[in-house]
Amino acid sequence: MPFNRDKFKRTELMLGASAMDRLENSSVTVIGLGAVGSHAIEALARSGIGTIRIVDFDEISTSNFNRQLLAVENNIGRKKTDAAFDRLKQINPDIKVEIFNTLCHEETFDLVFSNVSCNRDSSNHLAHNRIQDNHIQCNHSRAPHITGNNIPGNHGNCKKPSPPCQSLQPSHPSHVVIDAIDSLNPKVSILFEMVKREIPVVSSMGAARRKDPGAIKTGDISETMGCPLARSVRKRLKRRGIESGIHCVYSTEIASRESVSQSLEENFLKSGRQRNPMGSLSMISGIFGYIAALEALKIILGDMI
Repeated sequence: MPFNRDKFKRTELMLGASAMDRLENSSVTVIGLGAVGSHAIEALARSGIGTIRIVDFDEISTSNFNRQLLAVENNIGRKKTDAAFDRLKQINPDIKVEIFNTLCHEETFDLVFSNVSCNRDSSNHLAHNRIQDNHIQCNHSRAPHITGNNIPGNHGNCKKPSPPCQSLQPSHPSHVVIDAIDSLNPKVSILFEMVKREIPVVSSMGAARRKDPGAIKTGDISETMGCPLARSVRKRLKRRGIESGIHCVYSTEIASRESVSQSLEENFLKSGRQRNPMGSLSMISGIFGYIAALEALKIILGDMI
């Protein structure tokens, strides 16, 4: 179903009808729905992107409230992917939202970057892919399980639906990926995979411990400076033979050393390590997210923007 263009009329005045057609037929994958990613998906949906694939394993907690768009009282304890789905559908009921409730790492890359999805319809009935623990499950009321050994990356442990779920359909390959996570090793693995698969990527570097919006820049990863996260990413990618070709959003502001908690975070990635929580401002992480979304649009539209 074509979008209701009345909602995006002012965007069309900026970009033109042809650009809006392209956006409606484009797909963006956003990995990480936290301080940066939650703002990125908001901007993408309000720009008229046709398909957004969202990837996150986490739940919303009170520690997210100072900087994450999805963190409101009614969402505490919910999966970030579910909260994001509802938010995006409230903006544009016709948008296709593909949910991947999983970690994004080597074992799930084929799954996350597959071209098969199952979406809710415009009346908001649940019919989206729920990806968890390397299984594909559809919660469509008439087809409780979907799968398939024929779905790339699936381990084939689910039962075939009977009758077949009519909402299962090919999705657009992702035209752009936005990397909005801050865990170093998974981030490096994702960026390496994007280069290997030749998928354009916009990567957000460190937004925490900063308060100067004027220091936020965009550029190739080889050009980043003043960002400890970017420096670590560069070093690890260089070991894998990659020194450039990854577009980044980063800050040249020297990160504040005083804005790091001395106590370890209570909730942390089970497969990772506990970290000291870092101070952050929603204004800065939000700008990172909006700039990342804009850079994704530039990649999709080329000389149309």
